[in-house]
Amino acid sequence: MSKINELGAICDAKKYLKIDNLDIVAQKSDLNGFSIKKEGSKYLVNYGERSDLLRAYGFISLYGDEISEMAQIKRVEHLGYLVDTARNAVPKLETLKELFIRLAVFGYDRVYFYCEDVMQIENEPYYGLLRGRYSFDEIREIDSYAFELGIEVVPCIQTLAHLNCLFKWNEYMQCNDTADILLIDCDRTYTLINNIFSTISRCFRSKHVHIGMDEAYLVGRGRHMDLYGYEEKHDLLKRHIDMVMNIAGKYDFTAEIWSDMYFREAFGGAYYSADGQLSDEVCKEIPKNVGLVYWDYWNRDERVIDNMFQNHIKTGNKISFAGGAWKWSGWNPSTQMAFTVGRKMLDACTRYDIKNISVTAWSDDGAEASIFVALPSIILYSQYAYGQSTDDFAINEILKKFSGISLEEYCALDLNFFDECMDEPYLFGTLPKILLYNDPLSPFYDGILQKYDITSKIEEYASRLRAIKGGSERDKKEFEMLALLSDVLTIKWDLGLRIRSAYQQKEFSSLKNIVDIEIPTLISRLSEFKGLFYERWMRENKSNGFGTHDLRIGGVVERLKTVQNLVNAYLNGEISEISELEEELIPEEENSALDMLLWTTWKRIHTLYVM
Repeated sequence: MSKINELGAICDAKKYLKIDNLDIVAQKSDLNGFSIKKEGSKYLVNYGERSDLLRAYGFISLYGDEISEMAQIKRVEHLGYLVDTARNAVPKLETLKELFIRLAVFGYDRVYFYCEDVMQIENEPYYGLLRGRYSFDEIREIDSYAFELGIEVVPCIQTLAHLNCLFKWNEYMQCNDTADILLIDCDRTYTLINNIFSTISRCFRSKHVHIGMDEAYLVGRGRHMDLYGYEEKHDLLKRHIDMVMNIAGKYDFTAEIWSDMYFREAFGGAYYSADGQLSDEVCKEIPKNVGLVYWDYWNRDERVIDNMFQNHIKTGNKISFAGGAWKWSGWNPSTQMAFTVGRKMLDACTRYDIKNISVTAWSDDGAEASIFVALPSIILYSQYAYGQSTDDFAINEILKKFSGISLEEYCALDLNFFDECMDEPYLFGTLPKILLYNDPLSPFYDGILQKYDITSKIEEYASRLRAIKGGSERDKKEFEMLALLSDVLTIKWDLGLRIRSAYQQKEFSSLKNIVDIEIPTLISRLSEFKGLFYERWMRENKSNGFGTHDLRIGGVVERLKTVQNLVNAYLNGEISEISELEEELIPEEENSALDMLLWTTWKRIHTLYVM
């Protein structure tokens, strides 16, 4: 056994946990996990890997004098967390270091560092230009700090699709197939991929890489078809992945990919299926030197879950599972959704003996949510990885001790305004974003919303958030920011419906009240909400990317001013009608309506018109 070297990051972690003055003797052993024994005022810690040691430190911090003896055995090979830096919010190094400490004290040993084009690449000056990309030195600093905490930073790159921002530059149009997809068989494509691998080989210690390959639905259907004619997707994918793996091998990398493209090919375009079967031919097409990551953030049907795991195992490839922290729907997380799906998926990981698990914290569509709101999911997956209870009681106990906030209080951030309105609880988090950006005159969603009344529910959430007294100053500001969003939505959510009704019923006094009192109040509340949002953004992220929210939220304000002008012109007799309000809304079918509310983006929400 050998004693641990007290590195800078570990010292930071001990200070963060407020255990830097405790007498802790740590010794590395062949233990797969950690044990703690308290002798007088001294804590004796045996640990297998440095991540196990940091988890032991975490439990000493949480339970202190309650510990006499404790042992936890790790049931997985790797416990990972995906941090998304590519959706406008580029976390500052200080933010990442705090996140890494949080992950380390719960036993995480991998961070999947998802970049797309947000890192400097040698010989590619336009790659990530003006997007807040990380420099070579910043990446090395990130990697070194995590390494000291026992965390392997795995570069998570894209080598086929999800490169929308890259193709804004003319330099890369020559290697664009269609949409956000690279052009297979193009020399420029493989020069770019080689430059990426050459760079990450010098910036990251890890010799493992995630190469993406997901959601390339239109691969081969754009310029590739124009240049070379029609070709089956599976033939294109096989040729491309072989090329990418040759490049990866040149730099001594092993690789994994998201598995969906192979399944979509086999299942007629769908990823998930309760009865679909991968053919032996498809299984043979998948290179055996590539790991497959089954990602599933949605499914609660065990028939689907079992069938998906069975098909993955059938391939003979190394299989990993990635769940979701559900922090990508808007400003609010969806912790209840993350838990509902996550527990089912983790139970299946036990049944199928999956040894590599991770939780993804994507930041789709603008990265409105804080990088820190996934804490309950971080705890859930770590509890599973170390064979501990994952029920609400256990999660609540740890969350409360660690943050000063209960699980019930944390779930208030979900803003589940529709919980009591639908047959199935509204577990997805997109609704507040929909209510904010839904246009008052040409609404995409009022045909659905007209059957509900959630004003009192929104007001209740604002009160609940303001009643939470625990947590750090940052936590309190997050609660207040979402309380301010709720204040905005008490007016905004049905504004279009009320304008339409008053117009059609010729209730002129109601229209006058809306334009003279409600809209100015709404604009003022929006300004207050945006101010706290900006403050949090600048605290956690580089300034790059906030311009998107200036345009979006500023667009709501300008649209409200136009609505005021139109209604006033109508009331003053300057125009005889408001043409948008002459049409009746058509109610949506219930299933179709639910689908429209479950997951969407700003681009779909905010207007029915060409942009």
